[in-house]
Amino acid sequence: MTSLLEEMDAGDMSLMDSIVKGKEALARLLGVSARTVRRWAKDPVFPKLSGGRYDRHQVQDWLDRRDGREPAARAGKEKDPRQQELPRENGGKDHWDKKAKEWQARTRELEYRKLLGELVERREVEAQFVSRILAVKQGLLALARGLPPQLIHCREEREMEVIVHREVRGLLEAFSRPLPERLGAEGGKGSPEVAGSGGLS
Repeated sequence: MTSLLEEMDAGDMSLMDSIVKGKEALARLLGVSARTVRRWAKDPVFPKLSGGRYDRHQVQDWLDRRDGREPAARAGKEKDPRQQELPRENGGKDHWDKKAKEWQARTRELEYRKLLGELVERREVEAQFVSRILAVKQGLLALARGLPPQLIHCREEREMEVIVHREVRGLLEAFSRPLPERLGAEGGKGSPEVAGSGGLS
């Protein structure tokens, strides 16, 4: 190794800087995950040196050819590694693995919140909302038929007020009753659309 170093002039020292040992070191140098480098290394034409070493220039040229770009000319002096264009992973396997994991995590979170009762299927909420509106409508229409027989025997205005107040209060309580406990507990076998606990979206 010392004889090799003695033979190299100062311009060739950058060659030694471009050789790294191990997939993790190469991954750090290229700014990608170690998993990506392991996947690349399975390719039979991936440039490898003996002893688990890799030449960054050869790997970069391999990436350029793989992505359909012309390999960069590596003349004596090399650019600062921070200024090099790193391989793009958009559309690659790691990108889609990440997207799939994000989607799975979101789906699990929604299922969990649904089990806790924080999320309810939209059609269940709409059905409850419509049934309450219909109950108020029926109650208001029933007042026209139910109040006169009760009010006909009243001699004072105060008696009429008590009767009207009682009927209106009953109607309001019927409309403002709490949601049924079973709402949202069926496990979500219907539409994937759900409404949050804040109401309809």
